Amino acid sequence: MSDVQYRPARIQTLSPEQEIVLKQTWGYLLKYWGYELSITSGDLGYKEAFCASSTSAAHTSHWAGETAVAASAAAAKKKGFFRGGETLAAEPEKPATSSKRVQKVAAKRSEKYVPMGISEQHRYTYMTHYAQGVEFSKNYDSDGSTASSRSGSDSGHSLETMATNLTLVDEKDGSGGGAAAPTNKKGGGLSTKARTSVLPLFKPYNPQEIHSTFWKNQRADLLDNWILKFVRARNFETEKALTMFTTDLEWRTNQSPAYEWLLEGDGPSATKGINPGLIKNFTVNKAWIHGFDKKDNVIFMFRAALHLGGDAPQEEMRRWCVLAIEWTRYFMRDITRSTDQSSVVFDLTGFSLKNADYVTIKFIADVFEAHYPECLANIFVYNAPWVFSKFWNIIKHWLDPVVSSKIRFVKDLEEIGEYIEVSELPVFMGGTDEYTSNYTPPKSEAEYMTKPKDATFQKLIHERDELNLQLLERTARWIESYDPVTSSKYLQDKIDVATKLASNHVALDPYVRKRGPQDRNGTLKVSLY
Repeated sequence: MSDVQYRPARIQTLSPEQEIVLKQTWGYLLKYWGYELSITSGDLGYKEAFCASSTSAAHTSHWAGETAVAASAAAAKKKGFFRGGETLAAEPEKPATSSKRVQKVAAKRSEKYVPMGISEQHRYTYMTHYAQGVEFSKNYDSDGSTASSRSGSDSGHSLETMATNLTLVDEKDGSGGGAAAPTNKKGGGLSTKARTSVLPLFKPYNPQEIHSTFWKNQRADLLDNWILKFVRARNFETEKALTMFTTDLEWRTNQSPAYEWLLEGDGPSATKGINPGLIKNFTVNKAWIHGFDKKDNVIFMFRAALHLGGDAPQEEMRRWCVLAIEWTRYFMRDITRSTDQSSVVFDLTGFSLKNADYVTIKFIADVFEAHYPECLANIFVYNAPWVFSKFWNIIKHWLDPVVSSKIRFVKDLEEIGEYIEVSELPVFMGGTDEYTSNYTPPKSEAEYMTKPKDATFQKLIHERDELNLQLLERTARWIESYDPVTSSKYLQDKIDVATKLASNHVALDPYVRKRGPQDRNGTLKVSLY
């Protein structure tokens, strides 16, 4: 969307150096997962083995503006959440002149652009090796439908089980493809030894789990911009970014299943009387998502005087925190407005030490550092009483320097008004926005259930898998490209496919995600716009 002013260091505004780091990052992931890529694992480590797109030359400066602050803070990082004991292979020295890949890039020959297609190997690996297909789901029937679509029941069918291609549903006309094994499995690299030899940092992880979680965490945004949050957080150092990213995927798989929590929301807990601490955090009406600041960042409002650590066991308190962050992501408009961060307003009016929840604050600090990097634009600490200083003197030492650099202490409407319009601030702060949270739990399953899995749902999930495969294909061609002009064409293809994937996610959302509080009160509209 050419009229959008995209923020620096996003997929649409990368400098040549930044684009090459993103190509490296994707290249290592594809090799680790066993996808076909005509660059050796050894050459992946050499930046000279990659060609930047001609369009990225327009963005020659290292990322600036708000990310420049993050870059300088990152250079001064202290030991944080998961950096202890971290060992990374050093970036390779300049490659030997004998590297055929480097010679190919250096030769600056023109390259033929190949129209969209999906390789047999990519389809086989994605569908059969990773079994991410409708046909591998317990709800799948050989007639191409799922059990839920026939019964109308809620099957819990979620996006990670969507892998086949559109032609499969039309096999009756003889045009259908399938997951048949390719005659030449080059690039498969599916053995444990082959995987871990790509980079030692992959060794602790299960590739099937990481692969599945990767695809589950796409939303109504661009996958590349999600990856770039981790890359920017590690100052465009490829292996450090990959370490951070794969650590996050493992966390989402085995420690905090953010995707599954997001699909379930609050409804089942409220109607079935389970997770009472989770629901308590909603019923006190201490937080909500509403409005935008002057830089178009989503506003998350939190009234600290209404928070008590004893309202929920730690597991349920953490689940509430992760849900709040994940729901905030749904209010962002990455593609159409380049809105991909939030500003948090901590209203400390009436705060006392009974509201000082050290354990939860430590969890939030760690989570934003390690699992939601570059998601915060500002943290406004509003109207802090003197008693807060005792609390602050402890928690400030837990904060990552990048997060600390975004904290603004504001004492009144005039000061916070420099960042947020009065019309976007609630009445109790002196603003004119009359919206406040008024949580109403669902009275029955009908108030939070997903839509029945109908024929439209079937079409959408097959479409999604085809788009995932197209994205893999275009990403591989973009990485392999050795001509700047051709690389630009593949990059644009990649952005176009990712935009279609985001649109597909919007269409699928009511079929796979149960309605949460913001859906029920009408404030959340999952959309690209």
